Amino acid sequence: MTFTHWRRTACGLLLAASCAAASPPADVTDPVFPFLRRLEEKGVIGPEFLGTLPRSRAQVLEALRQAQTNAHLLHAWDA
Repeated sequence: MTFTHWRRTACGLLLAASCAAASPPADVTDPVFPFLRRLEEKGVIGPEFLGTLPRSRAQVLEALRQAQTNAHLLHAWDA
């Protein structure tokens, strides 16, 4: 899946997170977690993000925002 697809997923998570008063834990079986692991390994998001689970949807959304900000660190085949 491309970064653009994940960006759309992030927008969906943003909408979901903004609708909820409290941010419930994100489902660790969601396909976004392997993607976040790849980004963590490449240094696009902070290290140890996935070291402590579960993460709230708001935290996942923040990691996706951080990834979008640091997208320039990805190679063309990752984008």
